[in-house]
Amino acid sequence: MLSPHDLYIPEGPAGNQVAHMLWTLGFKTVAMVTQVSLPPDDPEHSKHSRPTIPLPGNPIIWNHGLSPGMTLPRSDKPPRVLSRLHVTAEGLNHLHCLGNPAAKSYDVISVEPRTEKVWNSLTQSSHLSTMYDVISWDLTQRLPFHLKRSAVKVLDQRGVKIEIRYSGGMCGSSGLRNFLSSSMELSKVVINSNQLILSSGAQSPLECRSPADLSNLAKLIGIPAHKCNRLTNQNAACLLRKSAVRTDSYKGVISGTEKQMIEESDDTINKAALQRLLMHESVTMESEECSEVRPSNKRILEVTEKSTKKLKSEN
Repeated sequence: MLSPHDLYIPEGPAGNQVAHMLWTLGFKTVAMVTQVSLPPDDPEHSKHSRPTIPLPGNPIIWNHGLSPGMTLPRSDKPPRVLSRLHVTAEGLNHLHCLGNPAAKSYDVISVEPRTEKVWNSLTQSSHLSTMYDVISWDLTQRLPFHLKRSAVKVLDQRGVKIEIRYSGGMCGSSGLRNFLSSSMELSKVVINSNQLILSSGAQSPLECRSPADLSNLAKLIGIPAHKCNRLTNQNAACLLRKSAVRTDSYKGVISGTEKQMIEESDDTINKAALQRLLMHESVTMESEECSEVRPSNKRILEVTEKSTKKLKSEN
């Protein structure tokens, strides 16, 4: 089973205490958020300019700056700390932050569209979807525009997640009422619940909740019971895999490792090697009990068949 993740912790002294509290609650991966927010009509940033993005902040110093009475687990290792850039976009010029070279230094990039024009640009542009990983809103307020299922489905096909931050609903009855109504509305629009993730966005340790509480919260807003744990485990892990592809690629080219291929020559395949290859292939097929042959195994079988024909012709 995957460990729980919390991918939204604001930077600062309070964020340090929140990260320590999440450690005690059993979270193994946290993300410190650097927020970038610009005025809706900033004359300094034209259509072709890119606003300045700060570099990721200093890492968390564990066992330092704890609140009185907080105890930490002695046996468990500290959580893995990631850096995250959160862009609040109220105009199309704010999306130029995503193309800034400094954004490549962040592990996760999220966007909070505040206007329908920005939302349409994010959903219609396949190029922009490769520059960010998650869309997040402050659900203590009503969604700024109506969401269509077709647009959300397009983002799901591109691997973009939608985040629900629950800390705002822990403060006051009005915040809880708005959070529940907005979260339920969002869960109805998102057909595939694997597209959703749950994060805290906590400003203080008292706003943090355990993974079991988050599972009950997910069930409350309409997530199926057998998928509630995925919002902090598997779905967040899928988000990190997409972000890793984004950071390790350039213009659609992904870095990888070379693998040795079997060449169709008499020098590379002899009779003994052919027998070992066939024995290994039969054992693999029996152990996996698969009804169809993989594409890679098809290639190996084609090479072996040609080699056996050559050997028979020579004999």
